[in-house]
Amino acid sequence: MTCDRSSEPGAMFFRDEQAADLYEAFQSLDYRERDMLSKHLGFCPECFATRDKGGKPLEKWTYTDLMLHYGLSSPDTVEKACEKALEKMRKKTG
Repeated sequence: MTCDRSSEPGAMFFRDEQAADLYEAFQSLDYRERDMLSKHLGFCPECFATRDKGGKPLEKWTYTDLMLHYGLSSPDTVEKACEKALEKMRKKTG
């Protein structure tokens, strides 16, 4: 049987630290990178919610949708931009 450790002070501390690191890494991206990632992954770039006020999951945009939105040349270009942004975040969080 697995014990729920989510309310233990140590677990809460490390979860909060991880969230702060991710927030900082996300905020270090430029506006377009933040917008692309949040739309593609389906979360609000301001409050990080994954559901709308009605409780429905936020839509996850495809690379094709993002390509059309940003007027880029191909879905591959969007994918590369998203991967580059994620790599920047990985480097920032160490």
